[in-house]
Parts: sequence; structure tokens; C-alpha cells
Amino acid sequence: MKLGRSFNGLWFATGAANLGDGVVLFALPLLALASGAPDGLVAVVTLLATLAWPIFGIHGGWLVDKVSARRVLFWANLIRGLYLVCLAIAVLMGALPFWVIAVAAVLYGVAEVLVDTSLVSAVPSTVQPSQRGVANSRIEATITVSNEFAGAPLAGALMSIGHVFAVAGGGLLYLLALVGVGFVRRVSEPPHVDDPDHRIRAGMSFVWGNPVLRGLSLLNGGMNLVWGMFTAVIVLYVVAPGPLGQNAFTYGLLATGMALGGLTASLLYGVLRARVSVTILLFVDTLGTLVLVLAPALGGNYWVLMASGFTAAAASSIWRISMSGIRQHLVPEYLLGRAYSASRVISWGALPVGAGLAAVLVEVGGLPTVFWVATGIAAVAVVAFVGVALRHPLANSDGFN
Repeated sequence: MKLGRSFNGLWFATGAANLGDGVVLFALPLLALASGAPDGLVAVVTLLATLAWPIFGIHGGWLVDKVSARRVLFWANLIRGLYLVCLAIAVLMGALPFWVIAVAAVLYGVAEVLVDTSLVSAVPSTVQPSQRGVANSRIEATITVSNEFAGAPLAGALMSIGHVFAVAGGGLLYLLALVGVGFVRRVSEPPHVDDPDHRIRAGMSFVWGNPVLRGLSLLNGGMNLVWGMFTAVIVLYVVAPGPLGQNAFTYGLLATGMALGGLTASLLYGVLRARVSVTILLFVDTLGTLVLVLAPALGGNYWVLMASGFTAAAASSIWRISMSGIRQHLVPEYLLGRAYSASRVISWGALPVGAGLAAVLVEVGGLPTVFWVATGIAAVAVVAFVGVALRHPLANSDGFN
């Protein structure tokens, strides 16, 4: 399906910016390590890069709605691209204090909030309503390929040549995204709103006041609690001396298999949605999350874990695409940025909570305890979804015709 020049520009910008994200997120901790920073400060780099959603998410959504998604995409990519080019020059000159890397990490996190929110908010203005499902699935597939498949290997190759190449490469990819942003234009006039709500908290108020969005956002938070627990300890299960006795390479293959699951679901979403209701597609993700943690809870081997990870990642990708369509259908366009960021603050805010819970449980009861508690939470999410679907029918909640 041809989606037009405007969407293609947005699509190109998505690929370039997310490939830059993959390179930068991989390179910054290694850069901190090479600068001579102690282990604690190296860990702080990742912390600084992930703090933006819970701290800045709501305000980032308001900024996207206030300024326009296109302008935010332009300035966020321009500023972080130029900063990284300057950082590369600092690396080349051998002048690299830790605070310069820390600022890059903070800038990465803030820009990720702004760019991700802008991408979701810009889709409705670049395609017709009937094309949103295909557009969302292409954006999701591109993010998966750029961030999870290509980003880390490209960063590794550039780092092997020299740190300056990885940093400069990330910056240039952000600047390259500006080419795509230049083609982004509205394909239709925005709907008229007599009295738009410009409050910062309007997005959270809307999400909380809509029973479908509220229920699905809370469910997403519950499932991300499970994902946070899984992500925090799965390396202890897979890599020796853990139960599966694998090495770093096969552990990496497991992550690749999960990324492949997400990519496959993204590419097939249009076909699936044409044949299956959005209710069933969302329900599949709750089952996928259950399978994700039930497999190691039952002592599954490496190939069982590969299959469960592929399935869970595919289901998770379907959830994200479906939720994009639901928000774009239920939320007024002028409020999309704030509603998206509000939902993501709820859902992504659960990830560090899950990781912290797993850290406590693995010390108290060992790995099996973590996976069984996570399985119990996932099972509750399955039952809760049925309750939400029965109480608030989700049919056509994404506006798919």
C-alpha cells in the first residue's frame, strides 16, 4: 500500500533516528568505560539515559501538542545530532570528562521521549484514517529493525574502528533524519475543536477518564511489570553458571530471536487485523506475556525459551501497534502527544519497578521464585483483560474498517 510522500518522509526519519538510538545507547556506556570512569559511574550512564520517561514524559507530550510534532522532530534530532558531533570532536582531541558523556545520556533520554511521542502523534496527519494500521505497523517494524537488529551490530563495528566513529555515526544519523522530516506535511486539515484543553495534565486526565484507555494502560503497566522482572534476571537463567549454561553469544541469539518475533508481527499486522478483531489481538499479548515467564518457571530449555521469547515479543509488538490505532481513534488529535506520553509513563514506569522486585526476590528466594511470582502476575493480567473486554467492548476501538 502506498502511503504517500509525507508518510515516507516520516518513515525515513524513523529509521535514521532509531538507528542512531541503537548506536548511541550501545556506545555511551563503553565510552564512559574508556574514559576511565569507575564502574558505578558507568552504570549511571544507563540510568541517566532511561530516567526521562518517568520524569519528563508528561511534559514532553504537552510540548509535542503545543509546538507540533514536525517541529519537535526537527529540533530534537538537530540538537542531539550536533551535540554528538561535538562529542566526537572531544573524543578525537582526547578531552573527555565524564560530565560530557553524562549530558549526552540525559540528552538521549529527553530526545527519545520527544521523538517517540512525535512519531506517534504525526502519523494521523500524514495518512488517511483507513491507512493508520498499515502506517503504525511500518513504523513499529522500522523501530524494531533499526534499534534492535541493526543498531548494536553497527555500533560494535564502529567501536572496533574507534570510539570517535561510533559517536560521530550516531550524531550523523540523527542529522540524516532531518532529511525525512523535511518531507513531512499534513495531508488533511486538522479537525476543528471549539475549546481545546491546553493543560499539561490534560493527556493523563483524558486517559484516566476513558474507561478503555484507562483499563488498557493499567493492564500494560501490569504486563511491563512482568517484562521488567524477566529482563532483570533472564541472563542469570541462561548464561553459565545459570541453569541453561549458555554463553554470551547464544544469549545474544536469544535477544535476536525475540527481535525477530517483534519484526514478524509488525510485518504481518495488516493481514492479521483484516481477519481478527482487535480484542483477540490484544488478548494474545496477555497470553504471550504469561508464556514468557512460565517457560523458565517450568525449567524450559534453551529452545523452549527461544520459542516463548519469540512468541511474547511478537505479541508485544501487536499490542503496541493496536494501542497506537486505539489512541489515534479515541483521542482528539490536538491531545495525542499528551495522551501517548501519559500512557507510556504508566506502562514504562512499571519496568524499573519490576526489575527492583526481581532483584529482591532473587536474593530472598532464588530464580524460580522470581519466575513464579511473575507468572502469577501475568495470569492476573490475563483474567483482568477478560474483565476489561467484557465490561468495555473493544470491537472497532481502533477505528479499523
